[in-house]
Amino acid sequence: MVAGIVWVVLLSGSPVVAQLPSGPPVVAQQTAPAARTGEVGQAEKRARCRELGIQVGILPTGQWNAITDVPGVKVGHQTIWRGDSIRTGVTVIVPHDGNLYREKVPAAVYCGNAFGKLAGSTQIAELGTLDTPIALTNTLSIAACMQGLIRHTLAQPGNETVGSVNAVVGETYDGYLNDIRGMHVTPEDTLSAIAAAASGPVAEGSVGAGTGTSCFGFKGGIGTSSRRIPHDLGGYTVGVLVQSNYGGVLTVNGAPVGRELGDFSMSEYTTAPGGDGSCMIVVATNAPLSPHALERLAKRAVLGLGRTGSVMQNGSGDYVIAFSTAYRITDHHRVLDPPVATVARRAMNPLFLATVEATEEAVYNSLFQATSVTGTDGHRRQAIPLDRVVEICRRYGVLNLQDRLPGVRQPASSPAVDPEKFKAALIAYIDAHRGGFIGRRDSEDLKNKPMVRLVPSEPEGKYTLGEFTIVPGKMRFSAWYGMRGPEPYLYEGTFTRLPDGSLQVGEVNLTRFHVLRQPEGPANESQPSR
Repeated sequence: MVAGIVWVVLLSGSPVVAQLPSGPPVVAQQTAPAARTGEVGQAEKRARCRELGIQVGILPTGQWNAITDVPGVKVGHQTIWRGDSIRTGVTVIVPHDGNLYREKVPAAVYCGNAFGKLAGSTQIAELGTLDTPIALTNTLSIAACMQGLIRHTLAQPGNETVGSVNAVVGETYDGYLNDIRGMHVTPEDTLSAIAAAASGPVAEGSVGAGTGTSCFGFKGGIGTSSRRIPHDLGGYTVGVLVQSNYGGVLTVNGAPVGRELGDFSMSEYTTAPGGDGSCMIVVATNAPLSPHALERLAKRAVLGLGRTGSVMQNGSGDYVIAFSTAYRITDHHRVLDPPVATVARRAMNPLFLATVEATEEAVYNSLFQATSVTGTDGHRRQAIPLDRVVEICRRYGVLNLQDRLPGVRQPASSPAVDPEKFKAALIAYIDAHRGGFIGRRDSEDLKNKPMVRLVPSEPEGKYTLGEFTIVPGKMRFSAWYGMRGPEPYLYEGTFTRLPDGSLQVGEVNLTRFHVLRQPEGPANESQPSR
């Protein structure tokens, strides 16, 4: 190909112009399957499971029914499709738009079956934080993706002295369809996936890291789903994204689809390779959870995997990465980290249910959206026949369950307490006391922060607003300051209700703490301890 040539591809009747570099073409994720080299015939009609009447669970989905329903989370793909044998790619999940190395998010990992690789997992398990976006790719391309994530992190403003980066990369084996030994993924592909990351709907099926994967003997791929918790139980969102590449006995919403199709693990009719494989699962939530609570959440994702028919076979690498966007963790506190109010243990059950349901549905979406792919050595993975799936589900009575059966209860009205009144009163107090220590807080920054509800079992709840913890039922608030120094402060205040129904801050007390001992200073980033 001549360097700098401009290609024009027609997608849905509209021309899309792309400037491609020299070398073999890399087909973008939007390209229709029929236009790809090695595929013939009309583009297959694919659908998400809810479009087919397959409604999983009892909880409602988010707006996009995707991991991007968690505020701030973005997903990007780089699909690599060259010649007759290269069928692979990269998918990245970005927790927030900021400098993730400087503003880490709490995270945890859980391993269902460890016949796989998850780079960066031990540091997440040790420290409970996520330093980089999460990249998914094929087994032999982990190193290339790590280089891409490291280059992305080092290039961030403020990271000029950084000398150690915990790049997080998961993988599944796509060698049945892809020339995996050619190691065609490059660091630039990871950077391209990060640059393409966006909120909103997520491309699914045979895209990105799911381009060459297989699932239950059919074409697998990328799938995603989300769940919303009722507001009286916290109002949080849980989103899941999977890279499906495993086998078993496919069950769809309780119907034995794999057995009905005659294609399942250990079936006398199955001539395809064994069902060993892997599944990478990423769980995101805006619920304020500690790393320990996130690990508990991650464990529930494999229950959703089991609902689809997986038994996590011997050769399967099944990993879950879970993170929360509710708060960020910085490293500039010398002695004490600011306290963070997190969801109580007794309030975790709705989040557990949301994770199980979203994982199950994400797997179905990865199957139902995937198109048939022919790859290396002429190997072919057929897309699962959706008409047969719908017919089987109808016969077993598992279509449109949410329309026919009771679902999750929805409160008749919003909570009696209006949290925005407490937010307005606190901001007004800060603006009126610029000379005091608490008045140094930037009220404009607080105006852009949401009131995050905690401990939903309490009638009037508990909220966080930045570093402030607000308890409407007790008309009180508190906040920590000066955590970097030897004498941190705790401010505690009260609210009073005015005749017009509005609120104002009343008495405010200051408690000063003295730390007896502190370390000599932060470790040099350029020479991290080993």
